Amino acid sequence: MSSGAADTPSAPGRGIALALMARRPLRGRVKTRLARTLGADAALRLYRAMTEDTWELLGQAGLPRYLYAEGDPWLDGAAEVLAQHGGPFGERVDRLLVELGRRGHAGCVVLGADTPHLDPELLAEGIAWVASAAGSGALVVSPSEDGGLVLLGSSLPQVALLADLAWETDQLIKHFWEWSPDPADVPYKGYLVTRAFDLDDEDDLRRMLACEPHDRAPRTRAVAHELLCG
Repeated sequence: MSSGAADTPSAPGRGIALALMARRPLRGRVKTRLARTLGADAALRLYRAMTEDTWELLGQAGLPRYLYAEGDPWLDGAAEVLAQHGGPFGERVDRLLVELGRRGHAGCVVLGADTPHLDPELLAEGIAWVASAAGSGALVVSPSEDGGLVLLGSSLPQVALLADLAWETDQLIKHFWEWSPDPADVPYKGYLVTRAFDLDDEDDLRRMLACEPHDRAPRTRAVAHELLCG
């Protein structure tokens, strides 16, 4: 991990941290399903907008935020990047949680870049849940409609590795509830209900454009509207 990655200086005992787990925006490597119908350049524009909107959403909470990604800093407002190296998705999540715990945070909430239109109230609920469970070894998730996760929250320091969960499959949530490395380590798990959906194809973009309120994810909406509506 790099030595500093928040948009504000980190310090021991800082409380709850927020993190955006994202890919470096490179042509042909992001939003590949959208690239097949809209083209690689359009998919790259969309992904840049999605990461910027999600980063802004995290900033509204007023807590330390980290960009967890590859390469040098590339997102406005993120002075440095927590280095996200290769390996299975669950192992990368574990490395992030370990690093945030090492920095003295009592808990964290992690978002991906696929739901920039997420309701800020859900983020606030996740933050409140993690804050109330600080030091307890608790985990909280909010699922997306496709079976993945919109939000992951954990008290810190991390007490159970998550790499063995069925990441990037439609069995993740089911596995999350059945998974119990040690009840003494993870005394309780939480679940936040959401109707969030990832922006993976053109139908998802049209659905987002039709959703209210229309002031969420303004950059993503603007690019999607230009690409779909001319």
